[in-house]
Amino acid sequence: MKKGFTLIELMAAIIIIALVALLTFPNIVSRIKEAKDENKKNVEKVVISSSKKYVNDNIDNFNEDKTYCLEIQTLVDNDYLKEDIVNDEDNDIKDYFVKIAYDEEFNYEVVKECEEE
Repeated sequence: MKKGFTLIELMAAIIIIALVALLTFPNIVSRIKEAKDENKKNVEKVVISSSKKYVNDNIDNFNEDKTYCLEIQTLVDNDYLKEDIVNDEDNDIKDYFVKIAYDEEFNYEVVKECEEE
């Protein structure tokens, strides 16, 4: 009696493995995307927190009548943020701005483009 697998048994095993892969792959891809989105949100929270510290330390340069555009690179240059936080391939926001507006208190938002008013 010969030992081993027949061609049909091998093909059945390959088909089962392919089906399992096809069923799990979209779920894995969506989980990776969700993780990247959550990471970006967390980075934005860190950037806003650093911006608040920057504004508090330089409050004389900010008044309530104006909207300000704070470059994220300014936060890095002044040691409020580390370069690797904003220069990650998934969170490349080093060229973004923090828009600072006043409406009874300072409001912060991370934006791609910003114009001071």
